[in-house]
Amino acid sequence: HSDCVSGLCGLVSAGQCVPVADVCQVDATASAGGVGTLAAPYRTITACLLKTQPFVRVADGSYSETLTFTTSTTVVAASAPATSTGLWPAKVVVTLSSLGLIVNSGVTATIRSIDFKNGPLETRANATLSLRDSRIDDAPGNALTNLGEMTLEDVRRAGSAGIQSSGVLNLRRVEVYSSGANGIDLTAASQTTGTDVEAHKSGSTGIYS
Repeated sequence: HSDCVSGLCGLVSAGQCVPVADVCQVDATASAGGVGTLAAPYRTITACLLKTQPFVRVADGSYSETLTFTTSTTVVAASAPATSTGLWPAKVVVTLSSLGLIVNSGVTATIRSIDFKNGPLETRANATLSLRDSRIDDAPGNALTNLGEMTLEDVRRAGSAGIQSSGVLNLRRVEVYSSGANGIDLTAASQTTGTDVEAHKSGSTGIYS
């Protein structure tokens, strides 16, 4: 509704704004010396992840960094993706370093409407990642490695390798394509559910278990 800051309505409950004090603000074009407010945002997502606020709102733009979740946090783009279906391209693009994005044990990370390039995404044991409205490109090795619990909804992965899971994996409207190895690789320990999942153009097997 109109009194919410863009991107922050309904994240906790339908029709309710997230309290401003609970939100850390990021804008890559901001001036140096920001404090994470809407008037003076930080320039990196990492700066917000080091704070205690449970929500991070990311302004449109490009970011280059390593993301490590050490406390449970929801990270959302300020703007919805450009297309009417809610899918690609997102208006926030994060180019990850070789260390990628890591969700540490005991932590829940929720990410909405952000695209990722280059680095891998990993949930460690007893960690949870929920990723929605996202595209993941060009990551080396397994783009997504799941040792905990991972939920992907409206996600597309393009590149040399796909998803490897030995934990709980929930897939809804997920596409994995142009993989050089298995598109989706499930170990014997993996517990997986899927609806509208495509794994194609793979160099080996689309879905392997």
